[in-house]
Amino acid sequence: MAEATVPPSFEEVERRPYLGLLKLAYPLIIAFSIQTGFNAVDTIFVGRLGSDAIAALSLAYPFQMIMYAIGGGLGIGAQSLIARAIGSRNPRDAEDASKHSLLLAVICGTLTALIGLSAAPLVIGSFGAPEGVNILSMDYLTVILGGSMFYFLMFSLDSILRGEGSTKRSMYFMASSAVLNIFLDPIFIFGLGMGVSGAAIATVLARAVVVVAMVYHIILRKRNVVKLHLRSFKYSGVIVRQIVGIGIPASLTQLSYSISLFAMNTILAFYGADAIAAFGIGFKIESLAFLPMFGMAGAFVSAVGYFKGSGQTSKILSLKNFAYLSTMVFMSACAVIFFVFPESIYRIFTDSAMVIDMGREYMMINVLVYPIVPLTSISVAGFQGLGRGNPPLLISLIRSWFVVIPLSWVFSFIMGYDISYIWWSMVAGNLTSAIIAGTWFHISTKKFRKEESGIL
Repeated sequence: MAEATVPPSFEEVERRPYLGLLKLAYPLIIAFSIQTGFNAVDTIFVGRLGSDAIAALSLAYPFQMIMYAIGGGLGIGAQSLIARAIGSRNPRDAEDASKHSLLLAVICGTLTALIGLSAAPLVIGSFGAPEGVNILSMDYLTVILGGSMFYFLMFSLDSILRGEGSTKRSMYFMASSAVLNIFLDPIFIFGLGMGVSGAAIATVLARAVVVVAMVYHIILRKRNVVKLHLRSFKYSGVIVRQIVGIGIPASLTQLSYSISLFAMNTILAFYGADAIAAFGIGFKIESLAFLPMFGMAGAFVSAVGYFKGSGQTSKILSLKNFAYLSTMVFMSACAVIFFVFPESIYRIFTDSAMVIDMGREYMMINVLVYPIVPLTSISVAGFQGLGRGNPPLLISLIRSWFVVIPLSWVFSFIMGYDISYIWWSMVAGNLTSAIIAGTWFHISTKKFRKEESGIL
């Protein structure tokens, strides 16, 4: 079999690992930032329609959360498999992994539309919201679920680009989707007077346009390392199991974390609406601060997969240490800023004295573990790059459901302690997951140097 062409990005990682990893990571950071900005702008547009419109989108969030978890998880599975195939110089394996990723996207898109549209009325009605809000939520979901095929295809095509190290092209397409969505929002929401339905149409249309562009780029023009010849497709249960073996645990990890946020809001309701607001604002602030770390983690999946496939496993060790150190330095800087200026940061989002006071405490406590949070994110990405999906899921479950939620429940409902103990519960969860993840990944990789030297 002919050797696959090694993408320039992976050649860079081989020659200059640290600089190469940064070059893989920065486009993902930019793409994540633009997508986050789009979510904020989209909320602003919908917010101008009134509180019922905002409430309608909030009810629709669980459906989108599930779509994101499944699509993102399967995308990670395909990304890891493609990177390992390219590393082992097997172009056919990389192509087959890409084709099966697209097949899974079509299946997931079809099932999501069929099951989602059937279940949505019952689920939305069970929340007990006013009828007007339910109607608006269904107007929005009907379009989103009906166009779910484009959502899953976009994730799949993006995983091909990330798997071969083309993170810049991934950034261009993902950023284009967000920017196009922002452009279309006011046209459909206000210009055509379609309200929340218009917001959904703008989102689906933006995804559809970008999917067409990605298909043209990846499949028709074949302007990438992985060349797809769809006519030669042959189904393989082994490849599907390999993708799903990483993708399903990754999806469940995301779902578990998202559901834990709902559980935390339920517990925080014990302390009142201000507590929920303080947590919500703090979570959004942290989400922005964590973007560079998430970008590094996304790049680490591809780099680890490539070195695993190429048999250069010892390089994973030094790359791991660099990924840890660089993200720890950044998170430490964020910790200092948030610890010194918590009230000023919260005043950007609210003028409520009570929320600001709770938020100040939230930040000053939670930042204590910021410097070691990368041990969790980078280690989880490393396991996924190696093709091991279960450790990340177990780490997530331990953090949220064995530490944070139980401690928070005991401190609030049984002990009746003040809200600061809830924030300390989060610290305990993050500390536990960082120790477990870092230790587990270290044990899993420390043998690589000996293996490559032929000692084992």
